[in-house]
Amino acid sequence: MVRNLPIGSTYKEYNNNGQFQPCPQQTITIIITLTNLEKISRTKEIETVALENVNLTVNKGEFLSIMGPSGCGKSTLLNIIGLLDAPTSGTVEIAGINTINMNDKQLAEFRNQKLGFVFQSFHLINSLNVLDNVELPLLYRKVSAKERREAAVAVLEKVGLSHRMRHFPTQLSGGQCQRLVIARALLRSDSAVYIFDEAASNIDVESEELIMNVIHNLAKTKTVLLISHRLANVVKSDKIYFLKDGEIKESGKHEELMSQNGAYSHLYESQMALENYGKGGVA
Repeated sequence: MVRNLPIGSTYKEYNNNGQFQPCPQQTITIIITLTNLEKISRTKEIETVALENVNLTVNKGEFLSIMGPSGCGKSTLLNIIGLLDAPTSGTVEIAGINTINMNDKQLAEFRNQKLGFVFQSFHLINSLNVLDNVELPLLYRKVSAKERREAAVAVLEKVGLSHRMRHFPTQLSGGQCQRLVIARALLRSDSAVYIFDEAASNIDVESEELIMNVIHNLAKTKTVLLISHRLANVVKSDKIYFLKDGEIKESGKHEELMSQNGAYSHLYESQMALENYGKGGVA
């Protein structure tokens, strides 16, 4: 059984027998390490390289964004970090644990303990109202009814849905549904890492601003990984990785990447010009 390993613990490895191996000399400050990561899909006719020689580290409490053009491999990378997919080669270490040797059951338990997810797809239950959708994960964790209700109401207030608690998902806008998904993720206050895959995409401006405020506030105390096609949402990140053709081409803070006048800078300026044009400004 996977134990709830706290950040800052001194355990380092997870061996083939499912046992933690102590490493007393090292305290964990790096929360995620990817080493020589590759993801290759093969058929009889073709080989597709989704990720190639990806190396990155994420420090505890860091706000990191992954971005790049469509098809660059960013969602594949996030799925591997989230232990929803396995690399063809390379290692994935999270909270000091090498996850490569974990079986499916161990991966599921580890995800449940360490990771909070928000995907672009909602995964809501339409037959349950907003409050019940948020409470549901706590029901599986055997939290008392009183505690479930109090926790659910608190997170719904954070995402501006306290007035919609008795509504059903089909009665909400797309942006409100995404806020509901984020409320559910926020209940996982013990998660070491929160992963947001296009959580603020294709929604109304009000919801996008509220969601990004929630993410930025969360990043003050937690490790946050964000994928966003809109570069305006990543400028406050501690570090940005720009992917193209499955490889990390540029990395750094927004200001550093803009000063390099590379692919990130050109894409950002193009997006800003389009947004200004849409608002009636000068392109």
